[in-house]
Amino acid sequence: DIGATAPAFKAQPNNSGDPIMIDPADGTVRLIGFFAHWCPHCQAEVPKLVEWISRGGIPSGVEVVAVSTSVYLDRGNPPRAWLTGEGWPTTAVRDDDASTVADAFGLRSFPYFVVVGTDGRVRGRLSGGLWPEVWEWALDQAGRSGAVPTGPDST
Repeated sequence: DIGATAPAFKAQPNNSGDPIMIDPADGTVRLIGFFAHWCPHCQAEVPKLVEWISRGGIPSGVEVVAVSTSVYLDRGNPPRAWLTGEGWPTTAVRDDDASTVADAFGLRSFPYFVVVGTDGRVRGRLSGGLWPEVWEWALDQAGRSGAVPTGPDST
């Protein structure tokens, strides 16, 4: 829920290696994106995010984390190869087979984004199909106090 403390989690990096800890209470603003490798909407969103990031879209002090979840290898397009092939430039981790991280963050659809503020609280939950301006707005709101309004047009 908006305003709730975001859960810390440990996950396996997409490029292998030791599990890493993501702790929303560490004072870092985060945009956490949840993607399913088999989802056509995710396959459309990831290249847009990669382009936005490569153009310097991530403000200083913000971390963007991709969480590969709901992995069904029988559906093709293995997640590690997919994100690597798209040139994903920031932290990417794999959720466990039970989608524990996605469930903890209230995953509702794919792609799904959670904005976490410096206080470790959820500032926004957004469904995919977003324009870079919406990502920028959400990240700007995450650095402010209080919960994020429901959208850039809300009062």
